[in-house]
Amino acid sequence: MDIPRRPSRRLCTLVLLTLGIGLYALSLRSASAEFTAAQHRQLALYVMFWVGVLAAIAAVLPSRVRAVVTAALGALIVMSQFAWLTGIASAHPALQLAYATGAAALTWGVLRAAASGSSSQMVMAAGCAFLIGLAAVTVVPWSFGSAAEPALAAEDGAAPTDAPDIVFLSLDSLVPGPLAQTLIPGSQPVYMDALAHHGVRILPNGYSAFIPTRPALNSLLMLDDARFAELDGTARTEFFTGARSGRLAEALRPLGYRVETWFDSAYMGERAGPGVDWLRAGFGEQTLCNQITSPLALFGRCHPALRRVLDGSETGTPSEAMGAAIASTLAERRSDGPPLFLMAHVYSPGHTAANARVDKTERKYLHADADARETYSAYFNRKSRIAAAQIDRVLSAAAASPRPTLVFVYGDHGPYTTRRLPLDAETGLPRDPEQTLRYLTDRHGVLLGLWPGTACEPQMEPLATQTATLSSEAARAVLRCAGADIPDRSADPFIALATGQKIDPNDHPYEQPGTP
Repeated sequence: MDIPRRPSRRLCTLVLLTLGIGLYALSLRSASAEFTAAQHRQLALYVMFWVGVLAAIAAVLPSRVRAVVTAALGALIVMSQFAWLTGIASAHPALQLAYATGAAALTWGVLRAAASGSSSQMVMAAGCAFLIGLAAVTVVPWSFGSAAEPALAAEDGAAPTDAPDIVFLSLDSLVPGPLAQTLIPGSQPVYMDALAHHGVRILPNGYSAFIPTRPALNSLLMLDDARFAELDGTARTEFFTGARSGRLAEALRPLGYRVETWFDSAYMGERAGPGVDWLRAGFGEQTLCNQITSPLALFGRCHPALRRVLDGSETGTPSEAMGAAIASTLAERRSDGPPLFLMAHVYSPGHTAANARVDKTERKYLHADADARETYSAYFNRKSRIAAAQIDRVLSAAAASPRPTLVFVYGDHGPYTTRRLPLDAETGLPRDPEQTLRYLTDRHGVLLGLWPGTACEPQMEPLATQTATLSSEAARAVLRCAGADIPDRSADPFIALATGQKIDPNDHPYEQPGTP
């Protein structure tokens, strides 16, 4: 019997495909703590789509360029998948290596079959693509539970606790209703109705010590305003991603909390550090198109028509997608798992742009331009309706959750209607002293609320009776209510201006304590 000197191409291809499918499935199973079954199905559709594209290209291209083109596309697909995994999940390096190796072997096998040019190999490539997708859609998700089960489960050896889940729900430019109507004539902050419907307790004269969004959210994770004010620009951005660990995570970890931070884009960062357990960047309604933050993925494009094919649903606006995802997570929580801390930012209602452009209409001085104010008021009202729907969605899910839940609702900063307002270079305040309160509330004034409204009475009551409250103070009260050991702040309360000057918020009340 003649023994072949080397295995056939078909045998090599089948071996590589088997290796790729095996490693791919193992990597997905290992990532079960990071991804939901729905996300795995979306990832499978993503793989099937691109394998189909490659097979179609290989069928029509001349044989001389077929292998080069398909190999280049295959390499791009592997890189985009790898970037997707490393960009949104705090995965172990071994998992990342297994994923990259499995995807590379799988893609190479399909490309090798497609590049051969024979009809039988083309049929085999198409069949393999179908089997790969079928395995990822059915077998792999089944191995770690159905989509109805929560993505977050108790870790091996970790004792469940009865500590409540904590949600820090940040909404962009969220200010109390009366303040919104003062700053934006004609505004209709309907989100106040949603808060009232659920009985959210609103603290009077809320202020954010640091603005805009990055320092506002990062400072709450550090939870030490005095020390945060001393950090440089880069260091101020590293708590949301977990590159630095703040006092919030350090206080919750002894209680068994899992710490997650979500943002609907890569604006806050893409790579998770040890300070958080999971960073979700570029997030949608658990849809793959919005999860991909790498410009390599889908060649940087995800057309709405393609979105429906890959994800199977409409995502709506990023704010609606984020609200749906938060609600879904709360609904899928387990009563016997570890407690969850989630900081999630919803981009609604939305502020004016840096160049005072509103709905593509540029106004040089928004604060003094009646037409610009009217345009922005319509924009704010539209975004406020979206915000109201998301607040209702999240709080309804929290009320139905099998776990006790605290939801801290707050704004990161104000609507920024005072852009281009002349400021004093030394003080950082308006040159006209009569504009000081308007400027401070427009930039730093925020809504601060807690749900359930009757919860944490010993911690919240002192804040409700004092003149003004910083978002960091309210956050400390919520964490203390959950049982965290949070030390007192290290300095008197202050609003930090860009010039470095510190303003006492108690000197600038904009509403009477006790008013709705």
